[in-house]
Amino acid sequence: MVLFSKKWFQFSLLSLLLSILVVPANAQGELELYGFYGWQFWGTQQSREGELRIKAASDFGGALSYEVQPHVRGEFTYIRQPTSVEIRRFTGFTEDLFDMAVEYYMLGGVYEVPSGRGRIVPFASFQVGLAHFNPKPQNFSSEWRLAFGLSGGLKLFLTKRIGLRGDFRFLMPVQWAGGGIFCGGGGCNVGVTTGSTLIQGAVNGGVMIAF
Repeated sequence: MVLFSKKWFQFSLLSLLLSILVVPANAQGELELYGFYGWQFWGTQQSREGELRIKAASDFGGALSYEVQPHVRGEFTYIRQPTSVEIRRFTGFTEDLFDMAVEYYMLGGVYEVPSGRGRIVPFASFQVGLAHFNPKPQNFSSEWRLAFGLSGGLKLFLTKRIGLRGDFRFLMPVQWAGGGIFCGGGGCNVGVTTGSTLIQGAVNGGVMIAF
């Protein structure tokens, strides 16, 4: 089932890009551009015939961020993993099913830990965005999912403008959602719950440029 329409996604992506590219007046730091390459793994989902697995494979992408206040940056990240899907049936037999590209469009905040070591900057990040599962066969439809991301890593500045960055990332597409309205003597409350049984991990590294 496709959760998001193509027009809705295009509008959302444009909004994300504008929020990054149009730097607010109170931005206190420079823009940082980060290109990376790495390895993305995990990603399983139970089905009626067995366990579906997204095969571990290399990934690549980029991130663009700006400093909104000291040690805090807003960041947009794009990740792409060309991979394939296999099924491990309950009989124990494993079968390749089809090729698939997994993409993430994520927006969030990065907190840079003051280390006092100048060129070395530890950081942690939380992001929200969209995951796109795009199978190669024409008879399979692609799907969009709300996704959350957590990451942490290190920046190593070689010069004032150029550095290296490495990070470990958890990616969590939302597989189900529900909600309800609960009323009692004290009034009414609205509750929404989400969850995910498909979690991917990634280890990435690359070059970072400030400008």
